[in-house]
Amino acid sequence: SEIKVNRINVTINFILIFFILLIFKLIVYGFDINFSGAQKIIDNYHEGVIFDVYKLYTYIAVLTSYIFSNYSFILGLLNLILSSLTISIFLLILFKINKSFVFNNFIILLVIAYMPLHAIDSLIRVDVLYLFLFTLSIYLTLRLTDNNNTKIILFLVVTMTLSCIAREQTIYLLPLYLTYIISLKMNNKIIAV
Repeated sequence: SEIKVNRINVTINFILIFFILLIFKLIVYGFDINFSGAQKIIDNYHEGVIFDVYKLYTYIAVLTSYIFSNYSFILGLLNLILSSLTISIFLLILFKINKSFVFNNFIILLVIAYMPLHAIDSLIRVDVLYLFLFTLSIYLTLRLTDNNNTKIILFLVVTMTLSCIAREQTIYLLPLYLTYIISLKMNNKIIAV
């Protein structure tokens, strides 16, 4: 019998995939998530010599270094959480597009099987943060097409603002999002008439 695609099953599946990915990535890294490289970003920020185009991650790294003495571990953990959340949000996007529980989970399992080959995603911190925000913006846009909720619009605006701070290239995507949302709203009005 087919598993029904409802809110409870999708939420349970989301949580399971998140923890499976988190554990799998910890195993791939040998439980060593103390990634280096953040010190250079923090030093450049304090010296103010280099213009940093990835401002959001720089601010997160500097703030983390002020709060925690072992900030490399915290930033590594943040990377693992964000990269696992990205795949879990991708699962939610699949459920918005396709209502087949088995097929969507099969796609996610293929992504997980491919993961050791691209586990570098957790090392390149800026890309993990941006990919998370980008995937979240796509999911929120799809949610916005279902219902016109002010809370979803606010989350989308915050996500897109953070994406622009994470990577300035996001500004070029904003017209695409607006065009999609406006055309969808126009289609809904035409159908309602």
